[in-house]
Parts: sequence; C-alpha cells; structure tokens
Amino acid sequence: TVTCGAQFVRGDANGDGGIDISDPTYTLRNLFMGGPGSTCADAADANDDGSVTLADVIYSLNYSFRGDSAPPTPFPDCGLDGTADELGCLTATAGCE
Repeated sequence: TVTCGAQFVRGDANGDGGIDISDPTYTLRNLFMGGPGSTCADAADANDDGSVTLADVIYSLNYSFRGDSAPPTPFPDCGLDGTADELGCLTATAGCE
C-alpha cells in the first residue's frame, strides 16, 4: 500500500536532494530543539520503522560514516513509500519533483 503522496529519497530529512550530515542534524533539531519537522516525514524515517525518532538519526550516521546498511527503498532513487504506516510526504524532496 502506497501511503506517501509525493516522491522522495529515504534519509533526505531536510529535502535538499542530498544525503549528508545535514539530514541527521535536521532531525535532531526537530526532535530536541523544536526545529521544523520534515515536510516529508517518510524521508526522515531513515530506517523505515514507521516513526521519526533518534533511531533514524543513528541509522543515518551509521550509514554515512560507518558504511552500515543503506536506507530502505526508495533509496538512492526517488520513489513512493510502499510501507503502510502513519507517516506521509507532503512535499517531494529536491530532484524528485
């Protein structure tokens, strides 16, 4: 079941079209400092467990700096979320419009 209305790349929490250190820091600011939430919560859900938590930050950091498992699809290309969960995607991440 596709639950996301816009295309995205999983792990691109800030929606800028790239996967880098700015994505987990964006999620950290959202979770702990009242920063803006992602306009595509599915993209911020790096581990695709159906919620955006500290686990997504750690997953992103482990992928970027330790070479651990890549985020689940849609990654590295744009796509829709095929996982049934409560998250959505209001705005496509850059490059997925």
